[in-house]
Amino acid sequence: MIDPEVGEVLHTMTEVSATFVGFSLIASVLEANKDKVGSRIYSIRDVAEVSLFCVFGAMLPFLIANFGVAEELNWRISCALFSFFWITGAYRGIARVRRAGVNVPWFIYFGPISGIIGNGMLWYVVAFVSPFPGAIYTVAIALALAFAALSFVAATFVSGPDTD
Repeated sequence: MIDPEVGEVLHTMTEVSATFVGFSLIASVLEANKDKVGSRIYSIRDVAEVSLFCVFGAMLPFLIANFGVAEELNWRISCALFSFFWITGAYRGIARVRRAGVNVPWFIYFGPISGIIGNGMLWYVVAFVSPFPGAIYTVAIALALAFAALSFVAATFVSGPDTD
């Protein structure tokens, strides 16, 4: 059983993440027909991917709870799986952004920093007994969503002139 207050926050995060996915997909469709979209299309794709990871992460504890798993074990499994998807997605995303030549320093540094902090919190829940595993989990998802939001801003407003 998941704490109802944490459950409400996770439901809200699911909705916000799905909204980010929608906005990024609309932006990518509008950009696709333009000549010389440059690095923006890659950044917009990163927004969609990170947001989908957040949708998955926000729903994951509920999916695991359906199998009757104890709450503490549920949070540990959820943290480990979300961390795995975050790390693999971040590795692919960073490589794609570097290939695209995005050169926005705060954007490039916030991704790895938020990933290190978020994954550190997730692995803390996996390794140790925590009195607030749900809170730690939701903060980690919020960090990933913050990165998605900054990626959207970078792709939409901050990226330099389109070149390709």
